[in-house]
Amino acid sequence: HRYGAARDLVLGMTVVLADGTIARVGGKVIKNVAGYDLAKLFTGSFGTLGLIAEVVVRLHPLSPNRVTARGSSEDREALERGGMSVSRATLQADCVDVSWRDGRGSVLARFAGAAAGAQAEAATRLLAEAALETSLIEDDDSLWARQRDGQRSTAGAILRLSGVQSDIARILRAANSHSAHVVGRAGVGVYWFRLPDVPEDQLVAAIDDIRAELRGVPCVVCDASRAVRRKVDVWEEQTEGLKKLSRRVKQRFDPDDLLNPGIFVGGI
Repeated sequence: HRYGAARDLVLGMTVVLADGTIARVGGKVIKNVAGYDLAKLFTGSFGTLGLIAEVVVRLHPLSPNRVTARGSSEDREALERGGMSVSRATLQADCVDVSWRDGRGSVLARFAGAAAGAQAEAATRLLAEAALETSLIEDDDSLWARQRDGQRSTAGAILRLSGVQSDIARILRAANSHSAHVVGRAGVGVYWFRLPDVPEDQLVAAIDDIRAELRGVPCVVCDASRAVRRKVDVWEEQTEGLKKLSRRVKQRFDPDDLLNPGIFVGGI
């Protein structure tokens, strides 16, 4: 939440292009970009534009003093109010997350540094004003480990949805109707659905239903069996304009379609 997405932390990158050319962008000390920001283009391209040989990332110090404010409820609208309130407050939260499991969820706000305790207490007051049951957690490593683990699975399926802060209640409602567990970045509107391990036809139907219910919210299948992936569009149906742009980018970097063909948006 505080430091942005992975692509925002990439300072430099070395890639090998389809024709064997080695390209270097950025640097090792400061993000130095002249012309196109190729590092952002290659981040998340799944090897379809070139082979990433080296990545230089910016690091931030990890404070030993960390405290999490938690607000819990079965009321999805209350969780939405709490997540929006904390993420918009003038507090320096490292993380603002939401979780949902078996009809109950939480907003989690983690703070670090010398003022972690005071800021966490301020966050609990905001969560209480949103009608959430609040608590402070000092030994919170296992709590955040569970949040990270909720983003991947070797059973069932994981869907990644990209919305906005005000989508929290709507997204949790869809998750509840499909017995899905949710973890997400409440402050930036990115969520991961973990669908239960059921027969593949049921999983495919659930994915289709969720996409229909949350129309307008991009939904990507991150983890699923090959059988399920063959029956759904992993990236979801894209506009013709996006397909056209993706084809032009692919043609520019890999005209002979040598690199991971069929993996990217639109089967490119």
